[in-house]
Amino acid sequence: MLLNTFRSELTKLFTTRSVWWTTGVFFFLAIGWTLLMVLPGNSQPVEEQIPLPPNALVSGVYSLAMPVLLIQAVMVVTTEYRFGVQTNTYMANQNRAMVAIVKAVMYAAIAAILVVVAILAVLVLAKLLLAGEMGEQFEIFDDFTKRALWVFPLGMLMLVIFSQGLGLIMRQTTGAVALSLILYLGIDGMVTMIPKIGEDIVHYMPFSALNTWIMDGDVAGAPWDSVTGSGLVFAVWALAAWIIGLVMLVKRDA
Repeated sequence: MLLNTFRSELTKLFTTRSVWWTTGVFFFLAIGWTLLMVLPGNSQPVEEQIPLPPNALVSGVYSLAMPVLLIQAVMVVTTEYRFGVQTNTYMANQNRAMVAIVKAVMYAAIAAILVVVAILAVLVLAKLLLAGEMGEQFEIFDDFTKRALWVFPLGMLMLVIFSQGLGLIMRQTTGAVALSLILYLGIDGMVTMIPKIGEDIVHYMPFSALNTWIMDGDVAGAPWDSVTGSGLVFAVWALAAWIIGLVMLVKRDA
């Protein structure tokens, strides 16, 4: 039954036109950002060229491209509700928890692979396009990019779990996507405006913690004063959202 569920979900995913379109948008944004950063540098005189740090390119994958995969993750869950075919899915496999687990594992793996491919693509593209001294000084695998090759896909995996949890809770694409993107853009960081406690609790907000962990940010005040602590905070949020969504899926009418 488990293998049949995987086959069913993969078939539904890759026969949906929107998945291919949004995957194209994901790579378009990642590569487009790289071209914007790289090509102007080639047009400058050699003596005016400033070395381009790889993290400037990889950061574009996180801030511009990965939100597209966040939308995809929500749609894996909510598209069935949009077209009213979720009943067919749960009639074919009455173990709803298994279906939810398959959707999460399947798309988390796909999204993580796409992120790794995008990171490698933008770095190699930049190395090929940068000319002169900028190209010579551009180091593909510096400390930041080596870390990004495992942190970014792991972060994307947790983002899939979080966003699919919201999808299971809300069962509506627009609402789940809107809430996911609003949080992704850092709206939870506004808790710093709360007098006295805001500066302390912001480190325990989901996407503030995620940003600190992925971008290796300032850890002053973060759990255990480490980026690992921030990563664990978001992991707890993601797992909690997914578990709540799973419980609601099992308990309510299909």
